[in-house]
Amino acid sequence: MGAAQQTSRQHLVSQVLLRQFTMPGPKSSGWQLLPFDLLNPQRRCKLKSTRSCGWAENFIAFDSMSAEELWSAIESRVSAALSAVNAGAPFADPRHPATLRDLVVLHYVRSHNYHGVHTAARLAHRNTPDEVVASRFGTSIEFARWRMNV
Repeated sequence: MGAAQQTSRQHLVSQVLLRQFTMPGPKSSGWQLLPFDLLNPQRRCKLKSTRSCGWAENFIAFDSMSAEELWSAIESRVSAALSAVNAGAPFADPRHPATLRDLVVLHYVRSHNYHGVHTAARLAHRNTPDEVVASRFGTSIEFARWRMNV
């Protein structure tokens, strides 16, 4: 088994969602948004691209690429669902409500509060066999393996 791939700069807020709050930047610099520094609320921030906002360093400490792939599978459906919402027709496609629910869950999982819960659970169950975790939470063994390694 090879070493798990890692990405250090992980978005806590999906870029597809951040794009909903962008505006044209100065001098044809593309779509940008005005970030807010939670640690320094008085700080004056400059316009930035969505790629530069809403991320944390090493939020998922182990095999972050598998988490990114799972998140990407959800995020790839979001643009169409948000376009439908903006057009006033969120139920035009029966997949849109599920996509929007997945987007909310994805951001809950990424939240800083959940990070502590997740880390504690992972440490508490790191020696528990995958089959036991899957049975306890009523999920597949593959999902249990992914969940315990995120």
